Amino acid sequence: IKEFIVRVVPSIYHIQSETKALQPLFATYSDQLKGVKSWKPPKKVRFFGVIVDLKQFITSNCLGFVLAGLSSHVTSVRQACYLILKQYYDRLSTATFPEVEEIKYLLELLRGSIETPSMKLCTVITVFLSKMAKLLLSPENHMYKSLTTFLMSKPTLEFDRIPGFYRFFNSSELDHHQERQWMLNMILDGLRTYDDFRIYETLYSFKLLQSYYQSLLSDLHSQTIILKIINSVCIDIETITVLYEKHGILTWFLGVILQL
Repeated sequence: IKEFIVRVVPSIYHIQSETKALQPLFATYSDQLKGVKSWKPPKKVRFFGVIVDLKQFITSNCLGFVLAGLSSHVTSVRQACYLILKQYYDRLSTATFPEVEEIKYLLELLRGSIETPSMKLCTVITVFLSKMAKLLLSPENHMYKSLTTFLMSKPTLEFDRIPGFYRFFNSSELDHHQERQWMLNMILDGLRTYDDFRIYETLYSFKLLQSYYQSLLSDLHSQTIILKIINSVCIDIETITVLYEKHGILTWFLGVILQL
């Protein structure tokens, strides 16, 4: 079973192995993590014990990796990630790169949305945050204007929703095709656990994906991503049962085959 899962969704085991590799780093904060239960850890903490380029911390995906750690099932890992985010945010006050205010806003939005100490976030939320952190450094990106407008319109993040799902998947903008592609890729990257599946199911996202796949508006690339999304759902008997009973997945597969 494990070999099958590794073949279908290798990133799950890749992320887990990377997290284990960082355990010695997290151990550096062991004394400060004791009793840390919220966003506000001790003020004086060495940031990795070295001088870190604050912008490079984002471009090298370090910030994205720390944000991804907020979906860890291990409480101490989440505490370490919240601690690192707090230290990084504090040091942004001395940063001079042009996008510093946007990055601070993203972290403030996350901080204002956390409801419980060491709160565990769903993977789709942390994927969105990780993508946004890097996107904010690329104003030339075709998704920059749409996503920053969406982000600025939210007083808090909704952790029981796919961020911007209806807005970007059903977009009527001139670049709607690119917005839909971006959303499909985020849905694929964010589907890792049953909690993510439940969020998708609540929003009727699978019904929309199935309908879009067979519509005249879809293209080969989008169809490929949708098949990958369905494939990642089909590794668990519980999720397969839901697709079978509520979405007629076998009938849908037959329609897909007849389209070939």
